[in-house]
Amino acid sequence: MIVAAAVTVCFVLWPTSSVSQPLSARAAFAACLSDKNVKIFGSDSCENCVLQKGMFEDDFNKIHYINCDINQDECTQNDIQKWPTWMYNGASLVGVQTFRDLAGFSGCAWSENGRIL
Repeated sequence: MIVAAAVTVCFVLWPTSSVSQPLSARAAFAACLSDKNVKIFGSDSCENCVLQKGMFEDDFNKIHYINCDINQDECTQNDIQKWPTWMYNGASLVGVQTFRDLAGFSGCAWSENGRIL
């Protein structure tokens, strides 16, 4: 009983950062891309894919990533010829994209220097 109370008090006094901190602009942007079902097709051996993933840092795990090394059928069905390829509502963008380009493509808001684009 005493141990359980101490654990509860510690949790209340020191909440996790995800509970107490708002989403970063990058995390919110990645979540929006996910909510809109924007997909990126790529390969783990593709240098540009690695670069694109790196732009999102840990938030890339929120994005629908289709690894064409593993999901060859899905990549073939979507006529993926080059990596990375972003797809949304039947449209595609090929190559490494800036956040600003992805915002225009998807309709997700991206903020640069405090201005929503």
